[in-house]
Amino acid sequence: MIESFNTGPYTVTRYAAPTYTKGTATQGATTTFTIQATVQPLTPREALLLPEGERLRQNLKVYSATELKPSDNNGELPADTIEYRGENYKVISVERRDQTDIPHFKHIVQKIDANADARQ
Repeated sequence: MIESFNTGPYTVTRYAAPTYTKGTATQGATTTFTIQATVQPLTPREALLLPEGERLRQNLKVYSATELKPSDNNGELPADTIEYRGENYKVISVERRDQTDIPHFKHIVQKIDANADARQ
């Protein structure tokens, strides 16, 4: 039923866990799949809930029946990324909404800025 609100199909990239050889990590394989979702801007109130340094970056919300994954707590497993209007966004949070008439997931995604992300 959430599909009736979709703004289109979107391509998601998911990363497998890295492998280690003699203490050196090698990025895991990637899987690409398509989801149906609706993409919307954050409300001003939602933007205020983000950490201060993250508020000025381009953030969106994605509603979908498919659960996307943020990075794990130690940053070892990268977040899923979703392509929107030719740009890639990483999943920074996921909220399960299964106590509603239309069960779905609300994801907050953040535009990947190659320059800023390389410095982190």
